[in-house]
Amino acid sequence: MITVPLCPLDYGDVCVYLELDEKIDKSENPPAQIRDIAYEAIDRRYPSNLWTHTYADGSMIEQGTRAGAGIYRNHFAFYKAVGKDTTSFDSVVEAVFIALNQLSTQKRNFPQTAIISDRKAA
Repeated sequence: MITVPLCPLDYGDVCVYLELDEKIDKSENPPAQIRDIAYEAIDRRYPSNLWTHTYADGSMIEQGTRAGAGIYRNHFAFYKAVGKDTTSFDSVVEAVFIALNQLSTQKRNFPQTAIISDRKAA
């Protein structure tokens, strides 16, 4: 008998935040300062002593032809080639999907997990 897997979003509550705590003009702030502001916002919303932080990202491998997805968490990392004719958008979505699937198999160990990506598309 073939079983259809559940959508990872069906495993529990999902909250989405798309903005930092404050408006940032990238042209007026150095990258290190922007990064620090982002990490402060993450730590305020998801304190690391209560939440597992999982980072999902994607990137182009060859312009317009291939992309890869990556997931990083404290003790492990996953990387996957997304395929031919894919974009960085596709790879970020794939990275979030992989993270949700991996976390759903370990829900007891990680009851509160924040999946963090730098893309609104994800």
